[in-house]
Parts: sequence; C-alpha cells; structure tokens
Amino acid sequence: MTFSKAGKAALRKIGAGRAWDESKHPRVAAGSGDPSGQFAATTVGPESEALFDRLSKDGRKRTWKEMVEEARLAGIPKPLAQYNEWRRLNNLKKKGALKPEEQKPLLKRGSHLEVLTSPHEISRKLIEDLRASKETDRSTLASIAEHRLKNSEHNLTQGIHQRHGMRSGELMIEIPLERQRVHYAKGDRLARRSAAGLFVTMARGDLPSYLTDATQRVFISTQSNRQDEVLTRKLGHSFTSAATGGDGHVVFYMAGLSVGDKMNHANYIHEMAHNMATRTYGSPSLRSGSPIDKVYSLWSKDPNMAAPPTVYGRTNVAEAYAEAITTHYMVRGGLEYRGAYRLSPSWQEAVNAELKYAELKKI
Repeated sequence: MTFSKAGKAALRKIGAGRAWDESKHPRVAAGSGDPSGQFAATTVGPESEALFDRLSKDGRKRTWKEMVEEARLAGIPKPLAQYNEWRRLNNLKKKGALKPEEQKPLLKRGSHLEVLTSPHEISRKLIEDLRASKETDRSTLASIAEHRLKNSEHNLTQGIHQRHGMRSGELMIEIPLERQRVHYAKGDRLARRSAAGLFVTMARGDLPSYLTDATQRVFISTQSNRQDEVLTRKLGHSFTSAATGGDGHVVFYMAGLSVGDKMNHANYIHEMAHNMATRTYGSPSLRSGSPIDKVYSLWSKDPNMAAPPTVYGRTNVAEAYAEAITTHYMVRGGLEYRGAYRLSPSWQEAVNAELKYAELKKI
C-alpha cells in the first residue's frame, strides 16, 4: 500500500500517541503536544467539541497548556489531546487528501480520529455522547447536538418533502434517529436546532419504545400549517399550529413552533402520543370505553370530576389523551408542563392503563 504525504504524516502522529483511547493507551507519548505527560488523551466528548469550537472562533491563538486550563475551568479536566490535530485530519478526509485505504489504519488505531460518514453512525455516536454527557441542562445539550448536526450535514442525504399541512415541497436534510427518520429544512438554523432537540429528547427523555416506535418520520418545516386559517375561523380566534401527527408521521411548523427547548420536547412527545393512539386504537380519537375515554367522558358530563391536565387537553378526547401522556413524561422528568406539575389520581391511573395497553398492542 502506498501512502500520500498527508497520510504518512497522519499515521506518524497517531503512532506518536496523539489522541489514543485513554482506556488502551493511558500515557500520551512525548512530543504529542503535552510534554509533561500529565494529561492523558480521552474521547472527543460533546462538551470538549463544543468548547474547542467556541475557542477556535474568537481568533486568539492558544498554547496547549492554555487550552487545557480553559477546558479545566469549563469542567472538562481531560479534553482530547491536540483536538485541533483531530480536526485537521477531519478536514483532510473531507478534502479527499486521505485515500480510502489510508483511512483504515486511522479507524483501527485511533477510533477518536474516525470521521463518521454513515448517517446511522453519525446518529448513533451523537446519541451515545448525549447519554454519556454529565451535562443536565437541556439547552446546553441541544447546543451540542446542533453543533454536531451542522458539522455532519455534508455527509447526510437531502430530499424534497411535503407532508400534512405543508403548502409545498421543501428541501430537507435527513438523519436517522433510533427507529425514526428526521427531516429538517436545509439552511434554517431554527429547524436544525429543533432537530437537535429531538436527539436530546430521544437520548435523555427515558421514553419507552412503544411510544417512540409509533412514529416513523419527523419533518421540521419552515412553513406554517395551511389548516391554521380553517381552525382560526372555526375557533373564532387566531390559531397557529406548532405540529401535527396521528398518521405515524410528525410535522413541526417553524412559524408556530416555540424556540424554547422545553416546549419543543413537549410538542414532540405530544405528537408521538397521537401516533401511539392511532397504532393502538386505529385512530387518534381512541375507542369508546378506553381508560382515558372513560375519565374524559366523566368530566365532560360532570365538571366537578377531575379535568384533563391542561386547558388544551379539554378540546376533545384525542387531545386529552396526548396531553395526559405528555404531562406524565414531562412531570416524570422533573418538568412543569402548561401549569401542570402532576396528574390527578384518576388521570394518572388512566394513563398507566393506556401505556400498559399500548405496550401489549405493540407486542
């Protein structure tokens, strides 16, 4: 095998001990950018990636020791040794400087220098890193995921899609998300941010498969829902949709979508609940006599009975189902949802029965 000049340089630096896995190579060899040898190489975690991306944008050159100190202050005591070297190799592959046969040793000898090009691998690694992160703030995690998606877009497929209330076809970037596929409007930062939020929800939301697997595809559009005009006339006041679901797909409309990460998390669960209802009962409107249909019917006949957990859930039984499921998972995750901090005993009992039945129906 013959190596190009860039390939030989890359392999020499890996051989010197740069960016090797801490578990296999605890010492960083002399000349690797850490002469004292006190900082071992470790994985390119999402926090490290976000930090170094931020440092590289302020225009100030730093020594390795300065970068390590800033990483320590940011709560990342052992960032990847010579992260900029990893990024340089990343760029080499993008530009075609490394031949395919030269990339194999990189994958074998330095897994953290691997440039992921498969959409499934990009998605898998991002979810793994989000789950492993010690960060608990949802907005910070979404920023990390957004950064990773942006840097991976050149390896993701694109296509024109039109679903639900979209007025026309729209060019979108596609990426797998567990068993779902997410499509978000190309070139729109808010759409990318919303897609990043879905990754955070999937990675940290502790959601059961019988809920998430009921949804096959998610579309994040810059458009508004063309049905909003009909609903505005019907309701007698202005109405703007955030998302629609119920047929195994979910469409988010950026014109009505909150940029808040918590509400996007809730909207995602809400629409997946509609899809779970369809898979369980054949329709988002449930079936007469189902657990939530019973408690909703009792309340609709007697206002003194326990009401649905949110005002929006009082619209009809389909929205009551979705709002009750959403409240259940939001509260379980320690989040308030539309003024609800918990479900009433009767509604909690109904939700538990619905989830158990949905799980049985999936089996």
